[in-house]
Amino acid sequence: PVWTIGCLNRPWTKWSCDAMLDGVKAAGFTELGLQTPTKDAPFVAATSAEYLAELNRKIAARGLRAVMGRLRTRDDGPFDAAAQAEIRRQLANARTLGLGTLIHTGVGKPAQHETWYRAMAYAAAQGAELGLRIVTKPHGGVTAAATDLLRCVERVNHPNFGIWYDPGNIIHYTGLDPVAELEPLLPHVAAFTAKDCA
Repeated sequence: PVWTIGCLNRPWTKWSCDAMLDGVKAAGFTELGLQTPTKDAPFVAATSAEYLAELNRKIAARGLRAVMGRLRTRDDGPFDAAAQAEIRRQLANARTLGLGTLIHTGVGKPAQHETWYRAMAYAAAQGAELGLRIVTKPHGGVTAAATDLLRCVERVNHPNFGIWYDPGNIIHYTGLDPVAELEPLLPHVAAFTAKDCA
């Protein structure tokens, strides 16, 4: 496959959105991941159409293209109509920003796993209708290691749900060999995070 190489906003979370966009451009990237929201930059969690329009303007003014964002769900409580509406709102915002992928990094408490699987299945189905891929990544808890991630794929059970592989997180959360952990996941890998784990 042809891989798009981009830069996540995470290194700039202590700075303004403008500083982040300038930094991504100065680093030579054209593709941008809006993975880590901040108090001043909610990205797809925004509730203001004006904010989204201004963010689009700022991204385009620098010749950048945002390709991914972070999906938020309620970790506690039922997966009810309100929870579903919140997912749909974020998906709509992602479409407004021109994103192609939304990532959710999972939940930690075992009591939250079943609700999370349901939320991801719902997001994957809704996202498919909008052309938005839903992915998760190694991040401890429900998504810690390859066996957990394969269980996620099985339980979510939707072709629009995949894995954003992060070998650094495999090392950080489990201490396992990230290459060995990757092998059984390969059919489900939609993206890959490369970072300095030192």
